Amino acid sequence: MGQLNNASLFYVDLSTETTTQVLPPGSCPSADGLAFVADDELGDLLYIAENSMNRISVWSLASAMDENVTTTISTELLGYIASEDYDIPSTCDIAGNVMYAVNAR
Repeated sequence: MGQLNNASLFYVDLSTETTTQVLPPGSCPSADGLAFVADDELGDLLYIAENSMNRISVWSLASAMDENVTTTISTELLGYIASEDYDIPSTCDIAGNVMYAVNAR
């Protein structure tokens, strides 16, 4: 879940109704659509359509649980995907080796 007023991202565990901050404030300005991919070679990847930034950011994710069943999520920005064809990308999805992005305009 994106929090637009401070450009951060949270994971929501629906079974416990708790949230865990995934990306700190300022990390994902104008976050809109999200796509998650579990990849055996690359690990867990999160793609974030950043609409007004006209790009899609790519993040590596890793999670761990401690003895108190507290989830810790570590992240690393791998880079950005930009295209002249983007016109405010609002969401994205991955199918095989192809990413599809939807423009808001």
